[in-house]
Amino acid sequence: MSSHSYENILGHCVDSLRSCKELSDKYLEDDTHLRSIIQKVTMEYVEENFDKEKADRALLKLKNDLNEHENADVDIEALYKKYVEEDETELIHNETDIWKEIFSGTDIQEVLPKNERLSDANFDRVDDSLLCSNVFKPPIDPISKVVIKEPYKNLACGHYFDYGTILNYIKERRGRAKCPYVGCTNSNFRAEHLKLDERMKQQVELYLQNNNDAEDSSDNE
Repeated sequence: MSSHSYENILGHCVDSLRSCKELSDKYLEDDTHLRSIIQKVTMEYVEENFDKEKADRALLKLKNDLNEHENADVDIEALYKKYVEEDETELIHNETDIWKEIFSGTDIQEVLPKNERLSDANFDRVDDSLLCSNVFKPPIDPISKVVIKEPYKNLACGHYFDYGTILNYIKERRGRAKCPYVGCTNSNFRAEHLKLDERMKQQVELYLQNNNDAEDSSDNE
């Protein structure tokens, strides 16, 4: 499976799970059994994605090694395994993006009146707008300080950047760039570590669309 396909599938799964959680909170407030199931499934997503990110980091290191030692006799499988085992990144479930998307903040925009029960008649009204939480904030480029419309993620440290801005930043530092986020320990910032996050891009587009629609409505009043 390509990385692009993986991100799309994961995004759809997380969106569906978040929708289920929000509907459960709204209409089944005391259903602790369902909530525990949602938490368990979320943890499985988090752990699977955590393992994938470790594998991605190991592959990047392996690729850099192979580029630097083109003619060396390298045991690729052993070196990859070594990099995976050396990765000391700690998994803290409730600090991951997936967990925060589903469980952080219950202050979502109301789609239905609070006293309205979920029925076949009004279920069709619950659409993608339910997933537009006012908790979501689009990533801000640390250099230009504007909303990143084409969010490129650094696979080594997980931070987002505007592609053109970060490429200029790397070029100016002549290959000795550090991550410009305050407190980030990534001191080996490379352009090949950047990858467009399609799912984040869709979230940003939806966020901007909804905010523009809200501003237009306000102007027309």
